[in-house]
Amino acid sequence: MKYFAGIDLGGTTIKGGIVDRENRIIYSKSIDTVVERGFEAVAEDIAKLVEELLIINNLEMDDIEYVGVGSPGAVDTKSGKIYFSGNLGWENVELGGYLKSRLKKEVYVGNDGACAALGEFLCLEDKNVDSMAMITIGTGVGFGFIFNGHMYDGATYGGGEFGHTTLVFGGEQCTCGQKGCIEAYASFTALIRDATRFASDNPKSCIAQIVSQNGKINGKDIFEAAKKGCPDAQMLTERFIEYIGAGIVNIINMLDPQVIVIGGGISRSSDYFLPKVIKYASENVFCRQAKLSEIRVAARGNEAGIIGAARLGDYIK
Repeated sequence: MKYFAGIDLGGTTIKGGIVDRENRIIYSKSIDTVVERGFEAVAEDIAKLVEELLIINNLEMDDIEYVGVGSPGAVDTKSGKIYFSGNLGWENVELGGYLKSRLKKEVYVGNDGACAALGEFLCLEDKNVDSMAMITIGTGVGFGFIFNGHMYDGATYGGGEFGHTTLVFGGEQCTCGQKGCIEAYASFTALIRDATRFASDNPKSCIAQIVSQNGKINGKDIFEAAKKGCPDAQMLTERFIEYIGAGIVNIINMLDPQVIVIGGGISRSSDYFLPKVIKYASENVFCRQAKLSEIRVAARGNEAGIIGAARLGDYIK
């Protein structure tokens, strides 16, 4: 049996896995990205991770069809060149070429949001779905769109950068260089920024207590505090959820997909946020008389990016 190696490259973590033809991950492993070291160090870590995955599973390079990588940013899926990635701080880097030369194997590179969407789409039980949008909420805001059963990445590979559409004109600074992007409000990076500011301005708040106890705060801490009744955390998460909801309304108004999937780290708190997002969308879409797109949490969780990357070569040839 032939397998595929899939890499989900994020600003914080590199996740890798061996995937079979039934889109099942037979083994996966994660390592830290540490983007501050620069492109070559991160690319070399990806190559070593692929080699380690093979060794652990008693596989040779000939046992896999190809290596697929999902990366943040504008990616030329034909050459594997990343034109720009704000989360990684990369411009005009030849990730596909580097890995192909290093591993002596065919390598395909695509946008991470598109790969996650592809992975989720391939695992849908309802095979009648042919239009699906997926947003991933994590360090940034990823996006992927499946139309007529195929990935869409735009005429010049910049399509699908939903996280860098404007939500607040002249608003918070974004990693892409612009201000007011959805990513600057609806990512965990933004939520942590807002919580840190709040703690600084309100030293007696429950948010400040979490920062004081742990030395920092993360998205999970904030959502857990909200579930336990912390009013400050509830205020922060309610506003955060509204930002996500506003983005989903934009997707529905522009694309009207059959299904919208929400993935990334936020999916762990689906019981808390999903009903609120659905309610917001139903009350704010342009056409409230028609059936609302089905809004659900990613069934494959953080596995979708690995699966989509692993099968990337079959969908961009």
